[in-house]
Amino acid sequence: MVSKFMYLYVFLTGATVMSVEMSASRLIAPYFGTSLIVWANIIGIILLAMSAGYVAGGRIADRFPRPNVLFVISLGAGLILSIIPLAAQWVFQFLTAGILGTPVRISLLVFVGTLFVFAPPVFLLAMVSPFVLRLSVQSTGQTGETAGRLYAFSTLGSLLGTFIPSLILIPNIGTRATILWSAFVLLTISAVGLRRWWAAVLTLIPLLLLVFSPHTVKANGKVLWEKETPYQYAQVIEQKDGSIALVYNEGGGYQSVYRPNHALPPQDYYNYYLMLPYLRPAAKPDVWILGSAGGTMLGLFDRWVRPSFAELTLTGVEIDPEIIPLGTKYFGLKGNEGEIVNSDARTFLTSNKDKADLIIVDAYSQQIYIPFHLATQEFYQKARTHLEPGGILALNVNAVSPSSPLLQSFEQTLSSVFAYTYILPVPNSYNYVLLATERPLSAAEIPADLPLALQPFALHYTQELTTVQPTAGIIFTDDKAPVEFLTDQMIWQTIFQTSKSKENPALPENKSKSTVVETSSAGTQVPNPEQNSPERSHTTVPDLKPEAMALYDEGHNLYDRRQFAKAIAKFDQALELDPACYPALTLKGASFAFQGNYVKGLTLIQQALKINPSFEYGYFNLGLANELAGRWQDSISAYTHALELDVKDTWSYYGIASIYGRQGTVEKVIEYLKPAIALNPGVKKVAREEHDFAPVKNDPRFQELVKP
Repeated sequence: MVSKFMYLYVFLTGATVMSVEMSASRLIAPYFGTSLIVWANIIGIILLAMSAGYVAGGRIADRFPRPNVLFVISLGAGLILSIIPLAAQWVFQFLTAGILGTPVRISLLVFVGTLFVFAPPVFLLAMVSPFVLRLSVQSTGQTGETAGRLYAFSTLGSLLGTFIPSLILIPNIGTRATILWSAFVLLTISAVGLRRWWAAVLTLIPLLLLVFSPHTVKANGKVLWEKETPYQYAQVIEQKDGSIALVYNEGGGYQSVYRPNHALPPQDYYNYYLMLPYLRPAAKPDVWILGSAGGTMLGLFDRWVRPSFAELTLTGVEIDPEIIPLGTKYFGLKGNEGEIVNSDARTFLTSNKDKADLIIVDAYSQQIYIPFHLATQEFYQKARTHLEPGGILALNVNAVSPSSPLLQSFEQTLSSVFAYTYILPVPNSYNYVLLATERPLSAAEIPADLPLALQPFALHYTQELTTVQPTAGIIFTDDKAPVEFLTDQMIWQTIFQTSKSKENPALPENKSKSTVVETSSAGTQVPNPEQNSPERSHTTVPDLKPEAMALYDEGHNLYDRRQFAKAIAKFDQALELDPACYPALTLKGASFAFQGNYVKGLTLIQQALKINPSFEYGYFNLGLANELAGRWQDSISAYTHALELDVKDTWSYYGIASIYGRQGTVEKVIEYLKPAIALNPGVKKVAREEHDFAPVKNDPRFQELVKP
């Protein structure tokens, strides 16, 4: 007959098993998130550990059918549980930098290692049920009834271990304390069963660790605030530059950033949303921000847009109630910027009958995953019904290149709902802003008298806003939206360097100005820059080693196809053979500039010009690198120097014309584009497709000059 103590024992051990499983997901979340892949591994390994524990428990019970053996097993599980929180923190604070910043080898080892930290206690706890059954069954006639009761109590304990940690303990005392209290309960019930003084002493271990072990879950800069909310693990961190960042879970990015005085660096994608009221002006613009987090965008719209739109109305929607108060405490909100609604974004739309001029979708379930239910055709159809005529829906997608299946699927999905979809790459980042509307947009609608701080963003719209023409990807629906899978696939491809999109996605596509237009493997038209330059004839530089120049030619072919990483490798080989190979230095620098590393690129080109101060192609690439870096006056100076060396350098004329095109100075555009076309009529086609000339493309003089 089973004693009442044994029923209590299996009840509490069953509760501990589920408490371990629920806590495992929360302990791992700060380092690897809580995606489907993470959950699948947690559940899979715990089930594997339990299966092995059932088998081992039955065998040990048959060999050593004594209660003390059973209690020692559960005592060991309690001791292992006690050290898990501290051990996990020590390991991961040294080995991880978020899933985007950690080498795949370490990610896999630490990820699997962490899960296996939980396998030993679960393995030991799984031994309990077969062991208790073996001790309790006195005759075969009692086996079924006894087993049923024991498993019923164990399952009821598991039910308690599911809801108590999830709904009460973790939200109120945290994961670390939940695990330690579970260890204390397990050690206590085991010590009662053993009736040994030393076992009673061991119950103090989790209590001591609860008091004296570090309370910060994850060391990550200067932590101003930290909490495990019902939705995620969150930290507010003060960075070295004085900015304040809100970080969720594994830390692959920031959910909100407050910069002193609401500064506007060009790499912050949300700064580009500030142009939306100017693209679709309304007397009383109503802006909804679905996923307001710490309120960064509320503060930016209030600071930079409200002066132009005095009756601007802002509404932020945030699902996590613990995050909303952080806006006024850490992220520069005064509290009067607008209303903040505590709700899921889709639920907000469903329950709301109002309409908005702008809807910004900026919700992330973790650092990098857009919640699938906010990515589907059905969601965007719902959002469209909440837009005023001509209203704009905007969202940001993280992608390593324009050909990313994740980005292309968002483009397909939006295009299936809205008449017009546009894409804006954000400079020096992996962010793409997508805009969807029922009326066409034009960057020319943005007024010229913007605040000075906003003008660079308006200029970027003028240069880079393009219409989406989806050719690949799937349409996300409520039934099928593999957002997490496509995101994880993109991450691992990037880590393994299998994606050719290691190039900076925000750089212009056709800035290597040339006469011959080729098509790259990605379908992008890439002009070949190697025409009209004295350097093209290698016989004019006899001091350079032929072997090095042969490698340079191979690298040049790769450069023409925009395979910049491979081109750099070839240029490095050339420079190993001949450190004075200035053509290789020049194009190596241009390659780095195209990848967004402007400082290194300019340094290499200047080194080449020191070796050969009369190298016209070097000055052309110096102008190109400065242009990519946004240093237009320096770019014009370099192109001008190239023309002084070779008055027939088509693409230096074109380079100067394109810069004046960005500035909207049509007279200067005509002045420099005319000689380029005279030297090479093929320039007309390139100019017609060049985004740089968007500010002047409607001018009759420009149209007359570039017409076929």
